[in-house]
Amino acid sequence: RPLFIHLAALAALAGEAMHESKEALVQSQLNREFAHWKRWFGTKEPLPSEDWGCTLAWLALVSGSDVKVMRQAVNSLEIAIPRFAEVTADFYPGVSKGLVAPLQPDLLGEALIEQQLGKERGKHIMKLALQDWFQVANVLAVLSRMKCAHSTDFRELTADAPQWQRTATEGLAEAWQKHGQVMLDIGRLLGRRTLPWLLGSWNILPQAEQESAAKQITLKTQAACIAEVLVEVARVRLCSATTVGEDDGVAAAWCDLSVSLSAQGDVASRREALTCAREAADTYRTLAAEQPAAYLPDLAKSLSNLADHLWEQGDTASLDEALVCAREVVNIRRKLAVEPAAYHFEVALSLTHLAAGLFQRRDSASQEEALACAREAVDIYRRLAAEQPDIYLPDLAVSLSNLADSLSLTGDAVSLRGALVCAKEAADIFRNLSFEQPVFLPDLAKLHNTVCKLALHLSGLEPRIEALSFVSEAVSVFREHPKLSRLREYLKNLLELLTEDIVGFHGHYLAAMKEELLALQQQLEQ
Repeated sequence: RPLFIHLAALAALAGEAMHESKEALVQSQLNREFAHWKRWFGTKEPLPSEDWGCTLAWLALVSGSDVKVMRQAVNSLEIAIPRFAEVTADFYPGVSKGLVAPLQPDLLGEALIEQQLGKERGKHIMKLALQDWFQVANVLAVLSRMKCAHSTDFRELTADAPQWQRTATEGLAEAWQKHGQVMLDIGRLLGRRTLPWLLGSWNILPQAEQESAAKQITLKTQAACIAEVLVEVARVRLCSATTVGEDDGVAAAWCDLSVSLSAQGDVASRREALTCAREAADTYRTLAAEQPAAYLPDLAKSLSNLADHLWEQGDTASLDEALVCAREVVNIRRKLAVEPAAYHFEVALSLTHLAAGLFQRRDSASQEEALACAREAVDIYRRLAAEQPDIYLPDLAVSLSNLADSLSLTGDAVSLRGALVCAKEAADIFRNLSFEQPVFLPDLAKLHNTVCKLALHLSGLEPRIEALSFVSEAVSVFREHPKLSRLREYLKNLLELLTEDIVGFHGHYLAAMKEELLALQQQLEQ
């Protein structure tokens, strides 16, 4: 709204009558922008507004460019005006020499995109904007800000969708063959607002082109925000692999499809995901029986995937079957770990997986087995971290944190103290790692939380003093890194919890602790 008020003020200063719509306000500003640019050009030659509009629409789509690339785009658009690219670059200078900025504010650039993509040169503008992976990423980011008239399932544009949206969707469809991986990666980063463009462009591709594009794509990480398009790609990969008749390709495709379906989150998709995971595990089991050296690692991965899908079901029978799968994974990886050292990491990972499943069962035997698995995982990670600290220290810290969580569930004083020792060691590791790699700060913050809560379950004043030092450090981290603002609430709760908890204690520490807690609460509010 403030932007439109500003545009209305500019229109009034230019002596224009009051505009009745935001579209009219935007157009009047575009007209003034073009008039300023013409005066800057300083030539008596006719300067078509269409040439200016096409160029600025392309610049807005790619979020700016350098002069050399812009000159090539101007030539490709068949704009024959001498010095057009150079003068335009001078009028819209980028952050450094040789760069050209898109029209600001974004609202104006987006208006030009809507206008120009709906015209004769619209398809050519889209083609120019999708030349390389970096431009594809920018185009998808820009389009995701703009409204897309799509069906409720995101699979296609509605019948009344404007021409510019159809041109943009068709342009993205042509980009799948060469830049499909980038499009999915950007979709994961930008979230669900990219889904109409991704799914709509994928679904207008002919089947042969879908199959060709799917071969170039690795479904390496899943994301619920674009799960629908990942499912479509996975289905095409499965269909292609089945047609070719390669069992290992079919098994891998079943596995990919199961993970993509699970990311959609609804009950029907999770049930189908479980069916796909069973198919993958059964196929790999057959292959591993014939060629164990080649396919045992894949069988282990598929069984681990099947266990995940079984745990998602939530019923007792599925949990029991998931534990059977998880135990088999551990056994397979133990066999594999006899030779290559790399498989020791896989053993630790599968032990952690098994421990998490066992803790879902409340009987004492399962709890004891889970603790044994968690301890063995820590021992393996400790050996690996001693040999390659740069690679395995974060994994050791996570395994220690998991062991602390597991021990805390038992509830007795000895286990709680053991949990506190593990959590403090994990915190020390993450603290040291975060000095050079701030990406570990959220992990450190989680350990602050764990240590404090464990300390409050123990008797005596000493654990409270220790908890206070960790809360103090957490507040300092929060102040130095404001992006961790999501930590504010839990820190506030911890401070209140600690303040209430120490009320029953006496001694010379108490006054100092109360004073520090009050100071920390004030810092947090600031």
